[in-house]
This record gives sequence, C-alpha cells and structure tokens, in this order.
Amino acid sequence: MADGKLSTVLSRYGIQPRYHKVIEDLCGGQADFLSDILLSDLDGRIDDEGSTITGPVARGLIRKLQEGGGVAAEASVPPPAASVAAEEAEVEVVELPEDPSDLRAVRRAVAAQGRLDEGMRGTPADVHKLRAAADPAIVSAIAAGLRGRLKDATHAAAALRSIAITPAAALQACEAGVPAALAEALQRPAVTAGPVLTWALPAVARLAQHRETHGRLMAANFARLLEAHAHGRVKASSASAWKQGKEDEPVRRLDLVAAIALAFLSESGGVDLASRVPLRAVPDFVDMLQKRLFMFNADEVVSSRSFCGLPLYWRPRFMLQAVARLVEHSGAHCATAWRTSLPELLVALLEGDLPGDAAENKPYGSPDVLDMAKACGQSMLAAHAGLPEARDSLQRALQVADVGKSVAKSKAKVVSKL
Repeated sequence: MADGKLSTVLSRYGIQPRYHKVIEDLCGGQADFLSDILLSDLDGRIDDEGSTITGPVARGLIRKLQEGGGVAAEASVPPPAASVAAEEAEVEVVELPEDPSDLRAVRRAVAAQGRLDEGMRGTPADVHKLRAAADPAIVSAIAAGLRGRLKDATHAAAALRSIAITPAAALQACEAGVPAALAEALQRPAVTAGPVLTWALPAVARLAQHRETHGRLMAANFARLLEAHAHGRVKASSASAWKQGKEDEPVRRLDLVAAIALAFLSESGGVDLASRVPLRAVPDFVDMLQKRLFMFNADEVVSSRSFCGLPLYWRPRFMLQAVARLVEHSGAHCATAWRTSLPELLVALLEGDLPGDAAENKPYGSPDVLDMAKACGQSMLAAHAGLPEARDSLQRALQVADVGKSVAKSKAKVVSKL
C-alpha cells in the first residue's frame, strides 16, 4: 500500500486505493513525479486486487493524474519578470544543502524556481548553480544519483540540467564522470524510464550545447543513444508514448529533445552526427522557434510548454543554435529548412523586426539569437537551395545586420573616447 501522504494525494485526485501501490512504484513515492507517468507504464500492470490494468483503465488513471496535478503545475510556473531586482524581492533564495547526497535539496537550490531558469542573468540562483558545478562532492553525488533509484536519478538529472550553464560548469561535470552515468540513465528499463528521461534528455542537450563537452559525450556513446531516442526507437521517448495528456496540452516530445542534442554535437561530429537527426525534426524545430519568438514573458513560455511539451524556460538562441548546426553540416537538412518559415524568421531577426535575447545572456556572454541568425543565414546561403527571391531577401538582411553592427561599434568607440 502507498504511504499515507501519497495516498491522500491520489484519493484527492479520485483514484481508487487499489491502484495506489502501482502508482507509488512508478513515481518513486514522490508526488512531484506523478505527471511523468506514462500510459505504457500503467497498461498491463497488476493492481492490489490482482487484476490487470487494461488500456482504458490506464487512460482513465492518466487523465486523473494530469487533471489532479494541474493546480500544482500552475503554481510552479514562474511569474513574468520585469527585472532581476523585482525577482529577487519576490523569490526566496534556497541555499545549497550541507549534505550533497540530498539530491532533492540540491535540485531545489539550483532550479531557480520562480525565475527565468536559463542561468544567464547573474541572479543568486545562478551563483548557486556555479557553486554546485564547482563542488566535487555535489557533482559526484549527481553522478551516483543518476545510477540510483528512480527519484534520485530524476533529481540528479534535473539538477545537472540546471547547473551546466557555462562551458566551464559543463566541463567540470563531464570530468567527474557524469556522461557515463547519464548514458546509463538513458538506458533504464522502460518501467522507470519516463520520469528520468524527462530530465535526463534535457540535461544531455544542456551539456551538448557547449562544444567543450563533445569529446566526452561522444566517448560515452551518446551519438548512438541519442539517435535511438530521436528516431523514436526507445518507447519511453517516442511521441506516441506521451499522447495521453489533456486535449489542450502539447505532446511531450522527448524525441525532439534528443534530436536537439544530436544537432549540437554535429558542431564537432560534422555530417555524420547531423545526418542522424531525422529530417522531420527540422520543421518541428522551426515551428517551436517561431512560437517562442512571439512570446514575450517567462510565464507564457513555461505555461505553454513551448519547449518540446516541457514546462521549461528557454531562449530562442537555444533552438536556433541547433538549427544552425544542422544547416551548416547537412545539405539535406538545409534544403528542408529552406522549405519552412525559417528564411522569413531569419530576415525578421536580422532586420530587427523581431526582438533578440541579448539582455538574457549576461553576465556569461553566450551567443544571442542574432549571432546565431547570422551564422544560420550564412550557412543557408552557402548551400545550393532556396528560391531566388528568398535567397535575395536573406542576403540583403545579412548585409543590413552587418551594417548595423559596424554602426554600433563606431558609436561605442566614440563613447569610449568621450
């Protein structure tokens, strides 16, 4: 029988006691992970009365879990942030725990709940992230947790995603043996894979965004692992495994998260890695980027689950970086990109019709979306693809961006002389 606290939550959701133990096993006894349970996890399991849970019953249970968890999910969405100062006044800073093996406390301290969780704004939460990444005891605990029980592996993966915010922080994690442990997490048995993959794959993508980690990730065989997830050959990460959500809730696309990580790795692996990304992912990437470019506050970004169906804050640069690497190294992916709305989006970014995200990449100086738009546009023009009119528009936009950059540099020099 499930513990009293979890049973109370499940009863409040309208779930009969006969199913409580099965659900407890799947979520590791943690109510926070109820929303990560898959339809395939419940289908065919045996309840406390010895009966097999059929497909329709499993769907009903999933619906109750998701509807019941809606209030909690909404409460965790960060509010729109007008400024860092406003955020600091409203959100309590959670200190790192004295015991590094308390991964739940580590996760809470570095998750930046109630903030823009991208780690590029220099908030106290960002300081915690960098402190955690530089602490060998915490990084070792994360590596051990990834190999541990369901709840420990999930907390570890989520914490890893939060702390790998700079090349140095990501490299420190890699040097502590995290890639091997993370690779094991991606190969967990299907019954426990769902909750872990939800955080493990974004953690891989976060590491892969930094070129400094690529050698260690590829040495840990991530090219093969990510390819399997990206092509839906792993049941728990396939799109079909997550179609049991609310009608108005986007499908959780862990296969696309894996494809993004592969695209990042292609910066080092070239055409071999780029060719492993499904061509069908390119229109999905562009669609996500387009929707994100028209979202102007953190609340909307998180609550809409715009990043592959996950409730995470992300910058437009993150997605455009993945697309830029693909079009740079793969002619097939570049040709596919020309047939999407990407050329128009690049023109709008380069000409200033769409806002950049430079204000969010301080103090660590990561490339902003305009930097990536230039790189992506140049790679697209280098390929023999696209209609003449579209190519001309993109070429003119790149020239406009170059002129604007030159003017900005000239103004900066004048100001410095004054």
